[in-house]
Amino acid sequence: MEERIFKGPINQQLEEALLYIRNNVIAEKIFKVENRAKAIRVKNYSYEAIEEFLSNTIYHRSYQSYDPITIRIEKELIEIKSVPGPDRSISDKDIKNLTMRSKRYRNRRIDDFLKELHLAEGRNTGISTALRAIKK
Repeated sequence: MEERIFKGPINQQLEEALLYIRNNVIAEKIFKVENRAKAIRVKNYSYEAIEEFLSNTIYHRSYQSYDPITIRIEKELIEIKSVPGPDRSISDKDIKNLTMRSKRYRNRRIDDFLKELHLAEGRNTGISTALRAIKK
């Protein structure tokens, strides 16, 4: 098991974590198809989805807790965990149906900061954007 800890301002931590994932986790396999000019490219994980999920985790994190955001990378999955988890306004049914819409923001300053970096939009589109990237 390998552990990486990213320190510094939130934007630096996010950028370094994403860079690490892009360079060390995401892999691409290229399949050349006979009688076809364009090869088929397949990645093990969608970078766009990971970027969206991780930005969303930072965006909606409770900064009253000192527990860090953790990312567990395994062969078959990537798990992003943030204590205390989704806002209480999001029901278990919403999570199960993947229709999570937060009715409030835990930290407006982080909201503004991530918007300036173009890492968040603040329109409850994060999960749906990530899911579209995975399907693509």
